[in-house]
Amino acid sequence: MVFRRRYKSRKKILLFALLCLFSILILFNSLFKMGKSHDIDNIPSLSLELYFTLEENIGIKWYYFAAMDIIERNWSENIEEKKYEKIAILYTKNQGDINKTLRNYKSKRYAKKVIKKSKKLSKIDQIYRNKQFPIPKDVAYHYENGWGDDRTYGGDRKHEGIDLIADKGTPVYSVGNGKIENVGWNELGGWRVGITGEDGIYYYYAHLDRYGKNIKQGKNISGGEIIGYVGNTGYGPEGTEGKFVDHLHFGMYQEGEAINPYPFLKGWEIKQEN
Repeated sequence: MVFRRRYKSRKKILLFALLCLFSILILFNSLFKMGKSHDIDNIPSLSLELYFTLEENIGIKWYYFAAMDIIERNWSENIEEKKYEKIAILYTKNQGDINKTLRNYKSKRYAKKVIKKSKKLSKIDQIYRNKQFPIPKDVAYHYENGWGDDRTYGGDRKHEGIDLIADKGTPVYSVGNGKIENVGWNELGGWRVGITGEDGIYYYYAHLDRYGKNIKQGKNISGGEIIGYVGNTGYGPEGTEGKFVDHLHFGMYQEGEAINPYPFLKGWEIKQEN
């Protein structure tokens, strides 16, 4: 009888310990998800494009708009232009005081929530901030949001970047500071350059006609430095060219996963035009 009681007691302790361990694992998992809850993939591309545009046109940092929409659960398909117009008017009246603007827009409590939430968007801001458009503004170019489109060469795959159509020989700039990780031929990308930015993002420039001066693996590079020139290389063995129209394929990767560069390009383009 004593043995049975001890056995049952130990069994209860073991079950309790396993339950505690399970609860801790769930807690850590939820905390991990919370830490990534405002990463790039959680904000629609159209919304990011809107926020970056609003920052350049109004002067309010984009992450305040994003924080407001996260709190209000309002994304690009439910854009309320009057709301942004009202905030812009309040911001001007309050001489650029974002705290007062948010308080006047709704309440003191709301302002605190938005400011707190906006701080969680710092990772995306590090990617957007202090960057430039990869093509000069005084040349003819165009691009569309073709990220995720189907591709056939090289197997069934999706387009992991944005194509900027420009004449062969157009300079290509590094969008920011970083370190050159890859230089040379790639069957899909032709003559390409891969740069890991100071923000941790891997920037991929492909289909180049030729490289800029001193573009070597392991070299540090600054934003605005010429890394190469637009071409039409790739889709075959080394030296293959002419398989498609001249363009720069620009890709961005976060921890090995492709992210859509389009909203960032639109934001950097507006900065360049201003």
